Amino acid sequence: EPLPLAAASALLTTELRAAYGLVAIDELLAETEQTDTIVALRREVDLRLEASRGDLLVLLSLSVPREQGAARGSVIEAIEASRRSPSAERDAQVAELLENAIGPTHRAAIVGVFERLSNEERLAIGAREGLLEAQRRGDALARLVDSGDLHLRRMAAVAFGGAAGAGSEYARRYPALHAEDEPMIPRFERIRFLRRVPLFESLPGEDLVSVAAVLEELALEDGEIVFRRGDRGEDLFVVVQGHVEIGEREHVLARLGETEFFGDLAVLDHEGRSADATARGATKLLRLRGADLRELMATRPQITQGIVHVLVARLRDASGKLSA
Repeated sequence: EPLPLAAASALLTTELRAAYGLVAIDELLAETEQTDTIVALRREVDLRLEASRGDLLVLLSLSVPREQGAARGSVIEAIEASRRSPSAERDAQVAELLENAIGPTHRAAIVGVFERLSNEERLAIGAREGLLEAQRRGDALARLVDSGDLHLRRMAAVAFGGAAGAGSEYARRYPALHAEDEPMIPRFERIRFLRRVPLFESLPGEDLVSVAAVLEELALEDGEIVFRRGDRGEDLFVVVQGHVEIGEREHVLARLGETEFFGDLAVLDHEGRSADATARGATKLLRLRGADLRELMATRPQITQGIVHVLVARLRDASGKLSA
């Protein structure tokens, strides 16, 4: 059933404040020296904004009365369009659908979240709509801490200090929070690497924290076997450093490097390994146990889609080599 008008308006206002607050944080981060950790933090902020867009669409779908069939249909169509990969064309379509579907009260602010605008243009809309009074003040670290988003706060702890420990800017300014977050910092530092792995690049932050918690790090020497053809196993491996050859030295099927993963075929067909996997050079791997991966695949379809996409690409590559 549609939400009462007053409740829907209050919820939309809350979500819009959060969305424009994220835009303000990103603008402040853009003015900060663009280190690897700051770039990674901006990626997390961007993913949070994408999630906020989804929440706004759900709220809109719940707030449009059933008798407003055309408007409701446009919102549903916008939700479907939003599920495609982010692009200028997708955002333009969603913005156009929403502009024709929603009333004047929140129209400018909602459309502004979806249109492909610069941060400054979005912030001007947010200020005009009365959504940015607090968010426009302060600096990036202060805004991240004040946002109440635990995931972003801990990513900020990495970006503004990380391994520097007690000597970091984060520790100096927020000693009590640093003491609370310090045990988690190694896990959040690992998240920066996982975001570079195509399989995990769009996973929600909380899910990625869970993945980082169950990953096991392996150190192998040159020539050490990860697994042999025919071995049973459903674990997936990600290369952190070095290389892994799939196949035999006389017939190497693939040579995988940093951020590439393998072992995925056995995850899908539950059969023995299809080829040997051997470390070349000093190699570090991350291992995701089969049980944890299956649970992840059950709740996050994009993981399964990512594995299938890589398998198809490898099959095409192998076919191309055979036909050459």
